[in-house]
Amino acid sequence: MNGRATLSASDLGERAHVPTTFSFARRSEESLLAVLSRSQPKKVLFVDDESMLVTLGGAMLDALGYEPAAFASAEEAIAAFKENPGAYTAAFTDLTMPVMSGFEVARELLTIRSNLPVFVMSGNVERDDELKALTLGVREVVLKPISMEQLRTMLERVG
Repeated sequence: MNGRATLSASDLGERAHVPTTFSFARRSEESLLAVLSRSQPKKVLFVDDESMLVTLGGAMLDALGYEPAAFASAEEAIAAFKENPGAYTAAFTDLTMPVMSGFEVARELLTIRSNLPVFVMSGNVERDDELKALTLGVREVVLKPISMEQLRTMLERVG
């Protein structure tokens, strides 16, 4: 279908007619939903027992265009995740926390939704941590502090 678009520059009082071509293709319901989901904010779970890091992590995710679900409590984070597991794009959890370790959080999350990209953060990453993460299905053990660019790169990799 051919059409015309009229562009006007009101400050100059000029008009231009630009010929355009519009093509519409049928999309399957699945691909349409994929397109729509890309335009909506993607929710990311962020868990750390240090409230300052929870605030910082949430702010970084927000600045990157994600919807942060940031928690200082692993139990609260898991409870929120259980309400709508499909809403989350990824999860980040601190490794060393008082009640549950990051690996325990990862295990819980992955039991609920096995394809969830989970990243475990730690100030001290050891080889045993990387091996345990691999066996649990964790995507990566990340050394803290995490920069905005690192966070962006990890999230872009998982879609």
